[in-house]
Amino acid sequence: MKVREKQEDHLKNLLEQVEEEKDKGDRIYLYLTEIDELLQTITNARRKNIPWSEIKEKLDDAKERNVKGARLLKKIKEKSKLVIVTLDGKDVELDFLKSASDNANEMYNRAKKAESKAPGTQKKIDEFTEKIKKLEQGIEELAKKEKILIEKRKREWYEKFHWFRSTDGFLVIAGKDLRTNNELVKKYLEKDDLFLHAEIHGAAVVIIKSEGKPIPEKTIDEAAIFSVTYSKAWKDRMSTENTYWVTSDQVSFSAPSGEYLTKGSFIIKGKKNILRNIPLEIAVYPVIEEKWAYIISGPESALQTMKNIDPSKIVSIVPGDTIKSKIAKMIVTHFLEGLDEIDSAKINATALNELISILPGDCYIKKD
Repeated sequence: MKVREKQEDHLKNLLEQVEEEKDKGDRIYLYLTEIDELLQTITNARRKNIPWSEIKEKLDDAKERNVKGARLLKKIKEKSKLVIVTLDGKDVELDFLKSASDNANEMYNRAKKAESKAPGTQKKIDEFTEKIKKLEQGIEELAKKEKILIEKRKREWYEKFHWFRSTDGFLVIAGKDLRTNNELVKKYLEKDDLFLHAEIHGAAVVIIKSEGKPIPEKTIDEAAIFSVTYSKAWKDRMSTENTYWVTSDQVSFSAPSGEYLTKGSFIIKGKKNILRNIPLEIAVYPVIEEKWAYIISGPESALQTMKNIDPSKIVSIVPGDTIKSKIAKMIVTHFLEGLDEIDSAKINATALNELISILPGDCYIKKD
């Protein structure tokens, strides 16, 4: 019995290794062009004898500017000739002396080797090989379609945050991390704006831009959904959470005399307006214009009020245990249904990466 259990454990470990290597290879192919640009930049710089310190400095600067390729970089391990990139939230280690496809093929080969050791899995290997061919063909087709695009869309200042337009037309913005939370409050929270924050650690700062107009209750309710959605409550798979709103003059980064505030913390002065049992849910929708497409997100009620909306393309997401990159691919497939070649190319150019950035975490697609 113990020998059998040991063999079963060994088989389980082999199959887990297969899935891990396949997943890394698949992720590389999704960013094939960007990774090749990054690896080529590094190797070209070394051929010119540019010091590693200078290479890293320039790549860090490019990453700050969200330059394609550089934005994926996490770390360079020059002694071992390796580079670590982050692909859809997962770190992948690459040999920077090889091309992106060579790195991916090496991972596929490791997966094949592990799979070949598992008895009775030859059929899975054949299916996997066919999957690689289809993936490569799909990437070639995508590259051809992307050439249809004429211009790169100019983004508004608030698009570096999570954002949406409320049913009443107010701009609602949420931070993505500690740095953008701080930036929102210190740079963009103005007189008459409202500030929201879920009553749980690790939540996004949300502000409603008033533009000098009274903010209706409907907009506050929609911003409240944004507030709890981009919080730790999502990872905890909660269905509802409490949040609160206050006026801009109630928010302070200055601690009372004799006290100390940790980095990124703030103090709320006066009474909080508590909103209870706010549902965790986010909806996404593809906006297709003449020369590009982009994804918008927000409470479903806000998206439904947009002009010329196709309700069948709105997809609502709730907390779940399916990885968000997989859900994002399913949503892109839904967006592409019924589109012609040109509009499909516009969606394929940016939708997947934008969705992965928008989705708060692992999730399910909500069924009507």
